[in-house]
Amino acid sequence: MEKQNILVSIIIPIYNVKDYLEKCISSCLNQSLKDIEIILVDDGSTDGSERICDCYKKSNPTKIEVIHQANQGLTVSRKAGIHASKGKFVGFVDGDDWIDSKMYETLYELALKNEAQIVTSGGSREYPDGRGRINLIDGVPEGLYEMKDKSNLVINNIFSSSISNQYYVNGSACFKIFDRELITEIIDQLDESIHGYADDNAIVVPCILNASKVYISKEVLYHHVERSDSATYSRLPNVYEQFSKVYSNIKKFVDVHRCSDILKRQLDEYAVCRIIDGLPYLLGNNYKQPTFFFDFSMFPSNSRIVIYGAGNVGKSYCAWLKRLRNIELVGWVDSDPIKCDGKLVQSIDNLTKMKYDYILIAINNDIAAKKIVENLACTLDREKIVWEKPQRVLFMEEEKFY
Repeated sequence: MEKQNILVSIIIPIYNVKDYLEKCISSCLNQSLKDIEIILVDDGSTDGSERICDCYKKSNPTKIEVIHQANQGLTVSRKAGIHASKGKFVGFVDGDDWIDSKMYETLYELALKNEAQIVTSGGSREYPDGRGRINLIDGVPEGLYEMKDKSNLVINNIFSSSISNQYYVNGSACFKIFDRELITEIIDQLDESIHGYADDNAIVVPCILNASKVYISKEVLYHHVERSDSATYSRLPNVYEQFSKVYSNIKKFVDVHRCSDILKRQLDEYAVCRIIDGLPYLLGNNYKQPTFFFDFSMFPSNSRIVIYGAGNVGKSYCAWLKRLRNIELVGWVDSDPIKCDGKLVQSIDNLTKMKYDYILIAINNDIAAKKIVENLACTLDREKIVWEKPQRVLFMEEEKFY
């Protein structure tokens, strides 16, 4: 395929993911956008993934390129793929994930229509052991954002872990397409030793800050597989050394940006959150991610509580409620039902069948929580619907939920 005909280059960094790789590559080959190339970057695999790459190259010689390299990590793999790419835009897919057949056609058309240098989609976290999935979408409203506008929501909410964010921009590099010239300039300035913790933000944030236009789409097109054979938290003894590199890389772009006054505050808040979030990686699987706390003493004794929300806040609330003897957890619901620790998180449609005294909204995002309260109040007793901003606390011992 000639260089000028390639619209999107799909880069797949690969390291020992043979059980997932065929589904990943097949989903990229089945894209409705045909003017694509797929670059498989084998980062020193030893489990047979490297042979799968070569087989796909042999059967798709005009569509697939393969790069074999010694194991050097995600940043080096992405950089190698970008330098080998020929497309107008670049997208990333992890070797154990898969994508919707219309993902790159959808994102490319949005980029073309809006003259955007970055377009982001929604995604999902999927559990192959039958627990279902959770949708992951940007908290910023869908639409086009001119990055020269100092007041736009992307600039003011660029870090997904900021303490005060009501909105947020999803930090995953895989949910997006990037103008190739833009991301090449950014990744060439990136410390190649960044790997394992917050590495996506080291690329995504500088790219957004240097883009002229960014389009936010909430359509769920990328599917992240939460691998059942991986530990919740792999030990990363150098987690803070890694984050220091990420922080330094982002800071050099923030310092020279025209909105540096807005961005520096966000960056500092983001750093605090990431330092706390890094504790489980430092300490291993005996601890879990920082938890959220609610003052359950506000409820009368023997109250029956339904938790709304199956994310980290909901899991934390359920774990805390297990410790309380004077309050009963009678249900757990979410708009996207899944199984958590073998227990079914039910659909919100089941609320009308439950006997409860209060529904506790377990959502951290202010805007989303208030919208949920408004929607529930249309059909349920508003006095029984409770939401307060969750209190973020340090980790507690890992235990089963519900």
